[in-house]
Amino acid sequence: GKDKRGDVLSDTAVVYDVAGSTVTGWTPGQKPILGLPTWSGRAKAYPAANGTADRNPAVSGGWQTVATTEYDTASAKLGRPLKVTDAKERTTTTAYYPAAAGPLATVVVTKPKLASNNQAHQSSTYHDPSRGTVNYSLDANLKRTEHTYDALGRITATWMPNRSKSGGDSPSAKYAYGLERNKAPWTSVATLKADGTSYKTVYALLDSMLRPVQAQAPSPNGGRILTDTRYDSRGLADETYTDVYDKDNAPSSTYAKVPYGSGSQTLTDHDGAGRSTKSTFMVNGVKKWETTTTYTGDSTATTAPAGGNASRTITDVLGRVKETRTYAGTQPDDTQYGATLGTPYTRAAHTQTRDGKPETITGIDDTKWFYTYDLFGRQRTATDPDKGKSTTSYTELDQIDSITDSENKHLLYEYDELGRKTKQWQTSRTDANLQAEWTFDTITGAKGLPVASTRYEEGKGQSGSKAYTKQVTAYDALSRATTGTMALPPTDALVTSGAVTATSTTEVAYRLDGTVKSLKSAAGGGLAAETVTAYYNADSGLITGLSGASGYLLGASYTSLGQVAQLQLGTSTAAGTKRVFQTNTYEAGTGRLLTAATDDQTRGSVQDLNYTYDQAGNVTAITDQADIGNGTDNQCFTYDGNNRLTEAWTPKTANCATTGRTTANLGGPAPYWTSYTYTKAGQRQTEKRNTGTPVTRTYCYNDPDHPHGLTATTTSSTCTGVAAQYTYDKTGNTTTRVENAGSSTTQSLQWNAEGKPVKLTEGTTATDYVYDADGKLLIRRDNATSGETVLYLGDTEIHLKSGKKWANRYYTAAGSTIAIRSNETGTEKLSFLAADHHSTSSAAINADTTQTLTKRYTTPFGSARGNATGTWPDDKSFLGKTTDKTTGLTHIGAREYDPTIGQFLSVDPLLETTKHQTLNGYSYAANSPVTYSDPTGTCLDPGNGHCQPGSGGGNNHDPSFPKNTSSSTSGAGTGNNSSGSGNNSSGAGSGGGQYHKTKTNSSQDQADRNAYTDAQRAADMRKQRLQNIFAGMYEFGEYLDEIDDINEKFCRGSGRDGCKFAGISYEILMENAVEGYLANIDESWTSESDDFGFDRPKEFNIAFKLAMEGHKVVARGSGTGKHGVNPKSFDAWVDGVRSEFKETGKRNMKNHMRKADEQGADVVYLRTPGVSEEAARREVWTVIVRNRSSLTSVRVIGDGYDFVMDNPALK
Repeated sequence: GKDKRGDVLSDTAVVYDVAGSTVTGWTPGQKPILGLPTWSGRAKAYPAANGTADRNPAVSGGWQTVATTEYDTASAKLGRPLKVTDAKERTTTTAYYPAAAGPLATVVVTKPKLASNNQAHQSSTYHDPSRGTVNYSLDANLKRTEHTYDALGRITATWMPNRSKSGGDSPSAKYAYGLERNKAPWTSVATLKADGTSYKTVYALLDSMLRPVQAQAPSPNGGRILTDTRYDSRGLADETYTDVYDKDNAPSSTYAKVPYGSGSQTLTDHDGAGRSTKSTFMVNGVKKWETTTTYTGDSTATTAPAGGNASRTITDVLGRVKETRTYAGTQPDDTQYGATLGTPYTRAAHTQTRDGKPETITGIDDTKWFYTYDLFGRQRTATDPDKGKSTTSYTELDQIDSITDSENKHLLYEYDELGRKTKQWQTSRTDANLQAEWTFDTITGAKGLPVASTRYEEGKGQSGSKAYTKQVTAYDALSRATTGTMALPPTDALVTSGAVTATSTTEVAYRLDGTVKSLKSAAGGGLAAETVTAYYNADSGLITGLSGASGYLLGASYTSLGQVAQLQLGTSTAAGTKRVFQTNTYEAGTGRLLTAATDDQTRGSVQDLNYTYDQAGNVTAITDQADIGNGTDNQCFTYDGNNRLTEAWTPKTANCATTGRTTANLGGPAPYWTSYTYTKAGQRQTEKRNTGTPVTRTYCYNDPDHPHGLTATTTSSTCTGVAAQYTYDKTGNTTTRVENAGSSTTQSLQWNAEGKPVKLTEGTTATDYVYDADGKLLIRRDNATSGETVLYLGDTEIHLKSGKKWANRYYTAAGSTIAIRSNETGTEKLSFLAADHHSTSSAAINADTTQTLTKRYTTPFGSARGNATGTWPDDKSFLGKTTDKTTGLTHIGAREYDPTIGQFLSVDPLLETTKHQTLNGYSYAANSPVTYSDPTGTCLDPGNGHCQPGSGGGNNHDPSFPKNTSSSTSGAGTGNNSSGSGNNSSGAGSGGGQYHKTKTNSSQDQADRNAYTDAQRAADMRKQRLQNIFAGMYEFGEYLDEIDDINEKFCRGSGRDGCKFAGISYEILMENAVEGYLANIDESWTSESDDFGFDRPKEFNIAFKLAMEGHKVVARGSGTGKHGVNPKSFDAWVDGVRSEFKETGKRNMKNHMRKADEQGADVVYLRTPGVSEEAARREVWTVIVRNRSSLTSVRVIGDGYDFVMDNPALK
């Protein structure tokens, strides 16, 4: 067609110096004058190909005007633009005063006139003629923003429209600068506090080359928080420190060097090209993990911490992404890039148009996305494997004019003269098809601001039309909405029943620092209107109190970094009232949540959540240590190589060893054990419930038009012949479904053109959904005789059921929903809520003196488990989102979610191509629901309240995600630790998970460890080892090079005095580090005559290296003494895996590996001084490949190399 792109990437034209002329009026003989562009345009069509001349758009008139510009060349002759007219003949004018040549004093800009009110918005800036700086500006509402400057023209203060400079108000913000001899240059920004007189000041310090070296900010607990950046001789940042708390000093402009090993520290190595090659993360001087990055010319590969996924990005010769790979392990081992044995990976392939726009994306299961573009480079079509093809058209101003989906549903839009969306239709632009409308500008003093948004049902002005309008009725001086209304149709059942008035009003007020001062909630459902006031710490500005009809938050404390340490909840501070305390602790360096405890003053602990994680941040266990009479709740989790949840179970004790993962060992108040497997696309393939009689349910995906859409579940192992239980429309929305997996009850759904469900029918009853103009759920209406209707009115929900009216009102503080007030029973009742790290509330405590407790439990994917204690006060469940008990669905942001299958009912509206496990569009949280959440229904939230940056589908680049995780479990030898976990993390490669000897003998091994290890003896041995190490009895100094590096860098960076101190700090750091590493070793199981479990120093050397890497090592006594141990047994368990340690030359390598196999080891660790890497690889290959050894893997640590070879027969 004439508007197709073809080979054209861009075809634009510019005319100079000829006012009113277009490209068709330009002549080759025209001479340049001032070189001012007066017309710009682009080719919008090409005529038929009957030659070459008529392919020129100029011949056929196929040019679209982009803009025409007039200048003051006729008057002031300064070349300043006076009028700019766009493609729709809308003109923006600029006036300059004085109009003639001379220092500029004022500039007035007038926007195009609005058809809605015949007004043209005008703004002005007033300059200092002597230096050109802006003294003040007036917006369209004559709201004034003022500035002052120093002698160098640098801004020193700003008064926002709510502060008056002439009236004597202190400025909204102040800025200062420092450039002094023998002192680091600095700048500061001071923002006004709520009291209107004092300021919160942060400083940025620079070095002599004006590079940032330090930032200083105030801590909520007094003192300051420092961040530090240091550079090598090439100017590359090689050391950074964050979250360093200095309790003794306030922020200042004086550089305060952070001691080496303070706070969170990242060390970065660079190659000769200045590229990062290694990043080491340390906390208080102790290494937590490191990642390395390698470059091959066409690819960049990065390793991951334990539990994460290595990644590789492959680019073409133009640097465009060609392919991304996410590996099922921490190393990007790839045979295509030189690895002997590759690690499995998922891949997403990309192609681009010649100007770099996405053209195709091939997903991890080979499904494809396609994109085409129009002549102007705008996306014209998008084809999704599940949603089908959508087509977009545009206005002359590149605004979206219409969208047509694969169901041939059309959405059409209209915009005003300022480019603001004002109307939305479906099918055609008539009132009968009008769906939504937006208005602006009608509030006095609020030009340019939204006023009302209206959702229409059955069109506008038609018989049966209904309008639902949200309106702002007042703004403050900073253009923040302060009063708003929600208007329902007078005939709506919610209004005619008296549950709510036709118009409800809410109000909000702000303090000078921008925090909310008070919030007035609307009356409804029998709850009166309520104004809730917040109170804050005067210095930090953090919330400390909340009160309204009663007290809610009575006090709050924070860590030095601003994390919530404790909330005190209660209705009053008066004697006799009881409080609830919520207390959190966090991991140093990562900020991960370690514990979240809730205590009341009646029974003490009611919830005590303890989190443990791997290095990458995957949650490996959640233990609720609060026993309210039915035991503690101990949840354990394991993951596959793609970080997808594979096992979730509740052992009787907080021991996540795989040997204890049995039905007989399940315990706690809500026991369960569920196993999962997944398809190549990242969809759930099987779900096995192991409690009672084990049941495995297979998930079927048999719809070729929706390859990622679930079609059925079955207890059969095959999907052949299974009837469809889930069907979809052409856009991938679920149109029929069973109520829950395995149910025979069928529901049907209808969807609007915006991808929202509008009706769900089950049998003869239906549930209708009404949305506001912006697509947010407003009303859920069950039309059954006894059905329930709910109006979502901000923090208040109005309920109507069989004539009964009630309301639930929620109270939030410090980022959490802390309380609910409900009158469902006919009497108002206030309950305090306690949630987990994903905002799923699991405990509710009555706010009265009885402090009656309700407690419940959920599975990782959000289904209820076990029996709740008491009656839960509302319909919120998973993530704190609304669950419709009638339909079984949970409303999560943009989509509906079914917790029984762990999937959404529609395709994710946001395609994140770097997150491989989300490409299927339906799965919840990349099938890692304990580590991640998806509270918006559009993206992964790793715990920081925001969408996670793309990381190839795994939590691999930022191990601090999520901001709520924990350190590893404690020392070995008690039978309740990671040493017996068998978690397949031996430090010797994945081994395909086939540690068959360990698995076969797991019960006996666990029994042996329980019988022959002793925690106290292990601790005593660590102390003796520590003394021996510092006495020089062992030769493993090369393993401690990083501590030498600490000493050297401290000395180098601190001068002579620093070197004196470095000697002392070196000894301290060395001892602390060694103690930390020894904590990973248990030698309490010894032979009869030996002092240590590792009776040979060379064995201990290997054990110590593994401990330094974070592995748990438990020695297995090797004598024939009192323990009756086979003298030819293996040496140790490494992370629960049977292992053998040897230091050897080339001659005996094969023999040692064969003996290790005979002695029951799965993994062999060889230290091979003097053996070349080539020779070592050949010897290992001969044993495990050619001779078909039953060893799972061999790790070889040589001079300058360290490799792992897995047994391919066990992959």
